[in-house]
Amino acid sequence: MGIAGAATYGRASRLRFDRQTAVLLGILIFASALRLAWTLYSQYVPETVPGDEPAYKALAITLASGGGYSHLGLPTAWWVPGWPFYISLIYRALGQADIAVQLANILLADASIVLLFVIGRRAFGDRPALLAAGLFALWPAAIILPDTYLSENLAIPLLLLTAAFAMTKPMSVGRGLAVGVLCGPLVLVREQHLLVPVVIAVYWLLPVSRRTVLPVLALLAGTALILTPWVVRNYETLGLKGLSTSSGLNLYISLHDGANGRYQDVDWQSFPLPEAKSREAAVAAYSRNEAVTWALHNPVRVVALAPVKLGLTVLDERWILYHLRDATGHLHPARGSLSYFLAMAVCQGYWLLMLAFALYAVGRRLQARDSTLLLLVIAAVLLPELVMFGGGRFHASVLPFVLLFAAAGLLRLATRRSVPLRYLQGARFSKAA
Repeated sequence: MGIAGAATYGRASRLRFDRQTAVLLGILIFASALRLAWTLYSQYVPETVPGDEPAYKALAITLASGGGYSHLGLPTAWWVPGWPFYISLIYRALGQADIAVQLANILLADASIVLLFVIGRRAFGDRPALLAAGLFALWPAAIILPDTYLSENLAIPLLLLTAAFAMTKPMSVGRGLAVGVLCGPLVLVREQHLLVPVVIAVYWLLPVSRRTVLPVLALLAGTALILTPWVVRNYETLGLKGLSTSSGLNLYISLHDGANGRYQDVDWQSFPLPEAKSREAAVAAYSRNEAVTWALHNPVRVVALAPVKLGLTVLDERWILYHLRDATGHLHPARGSLSYFLAMAVCQGYWLLMLAFALYAVGRRLQARDSTLLLLVIAAVLLPELVMFGGGRFHASVLPFVLLFAAAGLLRLATRRSVPLRYLQGARFSKAA
């Protein structure tokens, strides 16, 4: 390449970089404005929402005041500690106003968009990455999410960051340890992500060689390094062998005579509890044993429930509407109203459309470099729902990865040509349709 050619290439590269930066910055500004506008408009008060959010806030307040990880005056492991601990840091720095947490959540959403772009550009190319970032900015649930105290606010960027570090097979123990140290907090924020370090280890390990074994061992060691203190604390304080006490009850809800694949309220206080160091640990042990016994005696029923649970998890996008509440805790808009049905149609329609584009991309084998890892991460988050009760909230953390495939499928359909998409859109696909 001559001097003139090199100069032209340099100018073109800078122009492309500037354009990418400008578009990404525009997406970030637009996304932040949408989320801030919703937060200012909403009358959300976490204490009035049925579910985990009041407990998250109460745990964070106790942690911030130096009271340890306790609820209602007693040590607890009902919820893994990552998300309440994160909120407690905000409380320590900025006070206990809800708006401080909500603004921090908007910044986490911005970080998710940037990480999604980084992953998408590496795996699929520039334009699919920018399109995926834009689709995430417009995702209805992601516009509402920062207004809430849901742990997905932190789980989504953590999962994206972990995937970004894991996308290149490591050639050093240090990289494996770094990814493992990221997987630990990810699991402590959402216990549902326990299989993520396992699938990353499998992806790195194959094909097996001396260069891959040590980094994989470092990954697992890094994850164990973060999780072990919490597990030891649970055993010494509560007599619990595991990450949370609620996981046993959730397993019972998923596997018992009245199980239907959905969440159900159960009268766990009437359980004939065994002797244990704490009531929480007793509930967890009894529930887990009952669920396992039932599953062993009803294998056909377990298999029949599995697709129902997975279907509820993958297809249902109405979960976010449960958090559209006014200051008194009532649904706003009210369930059954025209506004509610319109909101449901927008949320459900957007998700199903993106899912269809993603399935098209996978079906047409528009697979990019590292797409195998992305698919494994999606599977690691969703497959536990074959056993546990289903719900749309459980697919929230993998939606950004789905949007990457959706962007690839959408761009491929937009070309309406038979030539490989990588030549038209600047993407890097291993095989075109």
